[in-house]
Amino acid sequence: MNNVLAHSWLIEYYNKCKSGEIIIGKELMTQLEMLMEDMNNPIFKFDPTEAHKRINFIEKECKHSISPYAGKPFILEIHQKALREATYGFYMWIEEKWIRRFTEVTYLVARKNGKSTEAAADANAEFFCGNVGTNILCASNDYDQAAIVFDEINNMREESPKLEKV
Repeated sequence: MNNVLAHSWLIEYYNKCKSGEIIIGKELMTQLEMLMEDMNNPIFKFDPTEAHKRINFIEKECKHSISPYAGKPFILEIHQKALREATYGFYMWIEEKWIRRFTEVTYLVARKNGKSTEAAADANAEFFCGNVGTNILCASNDYDQAAIVFDEINNMREESPKLEKV
């Protein structure tokens, strides 16, 4: 593997899924196996630095605002960290520079499993850790759902002493 940091959540998640410690579907296992192969493919580079920047930001700066976890830090689970490494960790060489391989993600999560809170944490992480001038859009099938994510982004910002000034 090229340029892998000392620890990779994606590799740890893959190993736990492969061993049966974590049960996942066949499609996800196939995708994880392809990502593991791509780590050794010379046309790709795996460097989870940007992912770790966002993971650390979320866990240090983002707090829950809804009971029963209100005020507690947003600690990502291993599959959430692995997703961020897969999204932000793979690069491909195009036009004389390394660019991010993945810029869109389809993330399927059952209802009532914290999607809005996770989306808000991601939005804050991207705003503060991503490129300068990043725009964050909240969209949904209806205004009320979009407002839930927007309000949660703002609640997390207000809960953080470092971010509330922004």
